Amino acid sequence: MAAIGFVFYRWMTLALLKEILQPLIVAISIMAAALLVRLDRGMPTLDWKSLEVAARKILTHRVVELSREYISVITLEFVTLIILLALSVIKEKTFIGWSSGPAIFLGALGALIGLCASRMGYIVWRDTDIEIQTL
Repeated sequence: MAAIGFVFYRWMTLALLKEILQPLIVAISIMAAALLVRLDRGMPTLDWKSLEVAARKILTHRVVELSREYISVITLEFVTLIILLALSVIKEKTFIGWSSGPAIFLGALGALIGLCASRMGYIVWRDTDIEIQTL
């Protein structure tokens, strides 16, 4: 996250951002769609009668906790998408008169994009880790 923020701060320009804006919007939209599919999965199917009441409560708590985490990540991605979509309609003339504003803004935007990518990477890693543990 910090590395992407630094790269955006140091080397990104508004003109270059305009060039890569559409692919960024597509990539983050795909991540958001994947999370919506993931949220649709719900509780695991198993014979609940085979579990003790305490184990059922723990499992239910963990699934609810995971769903809350997914919702926070999807909210982050939606905020990032709104910022990117707003930038797609804002003209570069808007930033005339800013001394170091665009660089700081671009650095923060890069950090936000890096955070979205790292959170999705963590979700994918955790899913593959769960699959490996169950085999």
